[in-house]
Amino acid sequence: LQLFPFSLGDHPFGQDTVGRDYFAMTMRGTQISLAITFMVGAISAIIGVVFGAAAGYFRGWIEAVLMRLTDMVIIIPVLLIGAVIAYNSKAGVLVLGVLLGLTTWTGMARLVRGDFLSLREREFVEAA
Repeated sequence: LQLFPFSLGDHPFGQDTVGRDYFAMTMRGTQISLAITFMVGAISAIIGVVFGAAAGYFRGWIEAVLMRLTDMVIIIPVLLIGAVIAYNSKAGVLVLGVLLGLTTWTGMARLVRGDFLSLREREFVEAA
């Protein structure tokens, strides 16, 4: 390590007994984690906004069906799905991201539905 000019050296985290760089392995793991995070966020946001907006806008039996479907998806344990997919080494990053995204949209759907319901009751909506 050097302070002037600042340098962390060739292997700032060190190496294992085979000679693999811990910093490179950490950066690769971070890259995979960020890819999964963005994929799950995008999928859950899209599905959650569509379901929540449809339930809040149409109300009636459409709202009842969509919210019951949301309740059924909420009970799926996300950690269990992640553990099963991770255990199956043939399932890649794409499969993990998609399946986790398909189970984590429920919170977004409830928030969007609540916003739609509150906006429907505003004076400017009634005036329009």
